[in-house]
Amino acid sequence: MATQRTLRHKQQGAATYGQQVQHNQHLMADVADANPHQVIKMVFDALNKHLESAIDAIERDDKETADRVLLKSQSVVNSLRASLNYAGNLELAITLNELYEYMGRKIVMVTSVPGSPFICLTA
Repeated sequence: MATQRTLRHKQQGAATYGQQVQHNQHLMADVADANPHQVIKMVFDALNKHLESAIDAIERDDKETADRVLLKSQSVVNSLRASLNYAGNLELAITLNELYEYMGRKIVMVTSVPGSPFICLTA
């Protein structure tokens, strides 16, 4: 019985992995065909999905999922900061860096303060 459950679990894991690979290949194709502005929009869309998932997890009191998704959100914000082009429009890059820094601080506040109100991410 345990062997059947283990086999079924492995099959489900393999199927999920296969779906993720297909999704990633589709995403890579979309990114390859996109201009820089479309890529940034895709990144913001991903960030928004992560934050929505975090809100759902927090509302369900699912700390593990909330922490995992908030870490992904922090990683996205860090990627946005790392992608800034200071050689182009310096003033815009500085302003965006300040915005991304603020966003990152708000995410850290939620992950580091037990019982922290999530509203601070949307305020």
